[in-house]
This record gives sequence, C-alpha cells and structure tokens, in this order.
Amino acid sequence: RELMHVIVSARNYEVTDTLREVVEERFDRLERYEPRATRAEVRLAEEKDGCKVDANINIDGSGNVHASATATDPRTAVDRTIDKLARQLRKNHSRRNNRKGKSKGGEPAATD
Repeated sequence: RELMHVIVSARNYEVTDTLREVVEERFDRLERYEPRATRAEVRLAEEKDGCKVDANINIDGSGNVHASATATDPRTAVDRTIDKLARQLRKNHSRRNNRKGKSKGGEPAATD
C-alpha cells in the first residue's frame, strides 16, 4: 500500500525543503484515520496575520474533506489544519462503519 499523494503549493510564500518534508510526513499520518484517502492538496499563503494553510483531502468514494488554519508560525498552522482534518476524518470514518450491516427502517421484516 502506497502513501497518500501530497501536493504542496504556495502563494506569496517560500516553502523550504524542510517545511515541505514536515507537511508531507504529517499529512501521510492522516491515512490511519481514513485509509481510502488518496490525495492531499496543501496550499500555504502569506497573510497579514501570519501563514495560512488550506488543505483538501480526496477520499475515494466519499468526496473531499477541507480545513484551513492561520498562525504566525507555518508549522503551527499545519498542525492546526491537521487536527481539524483528523477530527473530520475520524468522524466520517466512524459514521461509515456504524452504517455497515444495519438494515434500512430499523427492524428486520417479519417472515410468515
């Protein structure tokens, strides 16, 4: 099984190799919450109040999950974004697992 494909881009911001590696490593960890996550697009941007991180994660068969955060330090912004995404992915994954095996309408149909 290969890791999620992480695409890092920037707007008005210099992404160092070290920061790129940190982003890729932290986003790869999100796969433990949703194994069907195949692609993450991460955009870093310089804002007047610091660094803003926007992220979209593509999940096969379920669409996308999006989160963003701003902080003075880019690593902090990445961590906050990861926390938001992890919360959403856990919620989506558990919701999907809870629905497995349940019949529609609650009670099984009576057989005569």
